[in-house]
Amino acid sequence: MINKIVSGGQNGSDMAGLYAAKAFNIPTGGYAPKNWLTSDGPQKDLLQSFGLQEYDGGYKERTYKNVEASDGTICCSINFQSAGTVCTIKAIKYYNKPFLLSDLAFPFNLKEATDWIVNNNIQILNVAGNRNKNLYHPIDKDFVCINLQGVYSSIPTSTIFDLTLERVKRILLHFYLRSSI
Repeated sequence: MINKIVSGGQNGSDMAGLYAAKAFNIPTGGYAPKNWLTSDGPQKDLLQSFGLQEYDGGYKERTYKNVEASDGTICCSINFQSAGTVCTIKAIKYYNKPFLLSDLAFPFNLKEATDWIVNNNIQILNVAGNRNKNLYHPIDKDFVCINLQGVYSSIPTSTIFDLTLERVKRILLHFYLRSSI
């Protein structure tokens, strides 16, 4: 049962995880680097609106803190050799936490993701991955949001959200159309 989504607040996959959680009224939080840094510069108001706290350290330190504070991490990336993704994987190994790598170059496997969350009893999910800048293929925040909304809607949560069958169909249709391009 997902009770909370955390991330480091970087643009791209981190923010997509937070936006998707908000769409389902799932509480959000996590730790941002000192001075609320993102690749777009400081984003204090935005990150605080998602419940993030400023952590006394840089990207590496906040990455380790978010992994430690969660039950598991889903890493949505197109480049698994980026400094941030490598740091996330090192933190996962350091804390011996469950993780799922989602390669955004391929269709998202909704069943794999939901089974992973259920089988690992993930209550606090850390969403990490590539940022938007300096990639060969920019992370499409909406694409990641749709994928994560599919996951969130498939897992029981402690919050009651307004999700009609028609909305689920639209989300899944959008996901199917995007993943088959």
